[in-house]
Amino acid sequence: MNVKIRAIAAFTSLCAALMSTPSSASTIYLIDRSIGDGSVSGQIVTDGTIGGLININIESWELLLSSPNLFGGSFLMTNTNSYFRSQGPVQLSATPTALEFNTALSGYFAFTEGSPGNNSGPIRDWAVTGQDWRCSSLQILPQECIAPEASGGPFSSDGVYRSGVIQIGLVAPVPLPAGLPLLAAGIGMLAFVRKRRVAARVVNLNGNGPFSRV
Repeated sequence: MNVKIRAIAAFTSLCAALMSTPSSASTIYLIDRSIGDGSVSGQIVTDGTIGGLININIESWELLLSSPNLFGGSFLMTNTNSYFRSQGPVQLSATPTALEFNTALSGYFAFTEGSPGNNSGPIRDWAVTGQDWRCSSLQILPQECIAPEASGGPFSSDGVYRSGVIQIGLVAPVPLPAGLPLLAAGIGMLAFVRKRRVAARVVNLNGNGPFSRV
């Protein structure tokens, strides 16, 4: 009886935990980009929109910019110290598995230090451009770059040529529910209880229990 009570309690606790777990439509994309001598790593969180993304679809981000040419060497960019900007046709888009950028179109997107209209000194950012913009000292388009240089110049040497549709990031793996081990334990205990009860009935019917056939 105690085993059965524990099994029922475990299953009840699991149901309560799953019912109280908040659901979210947000999608996390993991970023891991190599750009010249630099790199960008971290995550971008969207509101779950599939298709073309604009400013309001980008909820938050945490991106570590690293480069020997970058002012300060590295910079942790978040939605509290930087902003997302884009120009031209919608190019940054989301699929169920990835963030993508179509370099065949015009325009660009960038995550830029500071706030709109309030930038001074060397501004650190990560940008990807289309056919009519450039963000580095490269003359060929389109580009992906980390800017600016330590001198605060308008262009960065950390620029690379890109073409076609590129994957900016991949959807983060969805972790298993925290209550899943509890569910397995509960089901296992219920199965154990059922097996014991069936075994007890067999013993009684064979005449080996407290009751026997007449």
